[in-house]
Amino acid sequence: MTILIQTIGTILVMMQMFSIYINYKKGFFNKVEYILWEGLFACLFYSTLSPALYETVSAYLEMPSWTGLVIFLFFIFLTKLIYMNYLSNVEIKKQLEALIRMKTLEELPKL
Repeated sequence: MTILIQTIGTILVMMQMFSIYINYKKGFFNKVEYILWEGLFACLFYSTLSPALYETVSAYLEMPSWTGLVIFLFFIFLTKLIYMNYLSNVEIKKQLEALIRMKTLEELPKL
């Protein structure tokens, strides 16, 4: 059970890191945002591969170790949702900037 959850978590994190890289190459992010998101998911990747972190937390909370992994899997999913929300806000911001530029350039000769 633990290996399965680790594998799913690792695949999700690696897919997300690739998505971040592609969006950086498309120009949605600047370098600081790229490093921030990649660093966050790199930490999640490391945490997915080291089950000793879960065993410590699980022992403290008196839960089975696989429960900690499932909770961490949901944390990865939640972080992905936050990233997707951030990405959609960046896209809307770029579209709004382009629309404002277009409208401004249309009105400029009228002045």
